[in-house]
Amino acid sequence: MSARLRRLERAGLLARSGTRGGTAGWTVSVTARGLRAVGLSPRRPARTDLQREHELGLAWLVTRLEARGDGASVYTERECRARERTTGTRHSADLREAGDRTSKRWPDLIVKHRDGRRVVLEFERTLKGASRLRRIVDGYRAARWFDEVWLLCADPSSRAPPPRRAAAPPSRCTAAPAALATRAAGNQGCVVPHRP
Repeated sequence: MSARLRRLERAGLLARSGTRGGTAGWTVSVTARGLRAVGLSPRRPARTDLQREHELGLAWLVTRLEARGDGASVYTERECRARERTTGTRHSADLREAGDRTSKRWPDLIVKHRDGRRVVLEFERTLKGASRLRRIVDGYRAARWFDEVWLLCADPSSRAPPPRRAAAPPSRCTAAPAALATRAAGNQGCVVPHRP
């Protein structure tokens, strides 16, 4: 770690997690004190262990999808942001937040098939609250530029189907345990079955 980062850590402005000499490396995050020092409101501490597992899970999933060799393109969240900015084609969904605000939801992955279908894959490592999950599902329902949305759930408690409203149109959102993705990708060469 550089001398500057060590000084900021000693001052309580940054925190690091990870192991020395391990393969995971260090994760450096700004502390509540560091956020206040630059005029920002403190946030909940980062769950770097879960974030790292999430990123490793996505890397594994992208590798499996690209290894299929079926001509589909796989876009990560970062690539979705860049493509939406440069092409103007939507790669995000609009979520209604508290206070009548709107925010963008960037998918973990988008699989664009040769026939033009775009399938969103959301990899959920932890259980989200019912209202948060409802806003995400509703946002994807309204995003008609996506053909399907799959919620791959790693936490057994998050495997319940997404909440539905009685008046909502038929859902294109499906919840599936991550084990399904693991089985499908490992044994059949695909991650999720495609609906016609």
